[in-house]
Amino acid sequence: MIETRLSELLNDQAVSISFSASCVEDAIPLLMGPALQQAGISEDQKQTIVDAIKKREECASTISPPLALPHTRHAAVSRIVAALGINRSGALEKDHDVQAVVSFVSPETASAEHLRFLAGVAKLFRTREAVDQLLEAQSPADVIEVLRRLGN
Repeated sequence: MIETRLSELLNDQAVSISFSASCVEDAIPLLMGPALQQAGISEDQKQTIVDAIKKREECASTISPPLALPHTRHAAVSRIVAALGINRSGALEKDHDVQAVVSFVSPETASAEHLRFLAGVAKLFRTREAVDQLLEAQSPADVIEVLRRLGN
């Protein structure tokens, strides 16, 4: 079974505090590039995955403040690869209400796990108290610890 808890998928390199991008399309490579590299994905596949996330975002926006959740499924990964960018002042210049961007890719054949992860992250960011705790974190390790405490 593929892990679907955000706290178990992230590490210090996949969490960016004071994250800022002009728009969600620009946020995707900034977040996913390092996460995919760390997951051992080749440069060619990295670009293919980033392009797939961007294309999916064009078809149906994943922005629902305070969260943007750009994602896709792709055959090049065998597990969910995720990254998180947070910023109390707004993670996206074009949408200041977005304080967190969670971008991810899951295996093409893992529909149930993909949906479970998507639902878990969306539920987490519906709670203002949870969002505030994440935004108060001072380091990537603190963010991951808050996620663990929150059960995600």
